[in-house]
Amino acid sequence: MTLSGFLAYCGALAVAAAIPGPGIVALVARTLGAGLKSSLPMALGLVLGDLTYLTAAVLGLAFVAKAFGMAFLLVKWMGVAYLLWLAYKFWT
Repeated sequence: MTLSGFLAYCGALAVAAAIPGPGIVALVARTLGAGLKSSLPMALGLVLGDLTYLTAAVLGLAFVAKAFGMAFLLVKWMGVAYLLWLAYKFWT
């Protein structure tokens, strides 16, 4: 894994950690209801689950990007052409 790939992975983890979801709500409810000590295994499970899921997602996207690299490049340049066309139509 290159440094840029590792930084992208860390960025994806940071975004996922910054957005609270139902797991965080359940963890807060358990902590408030049963105390901090009994909610630590749940917190560890949430962290391990997020790491596993995001690692699989990033690796899957990397595989798709590598397998269909030319298709993504074509879609990117088609998007550039479309945005230029929209800018021209907006300007005129």
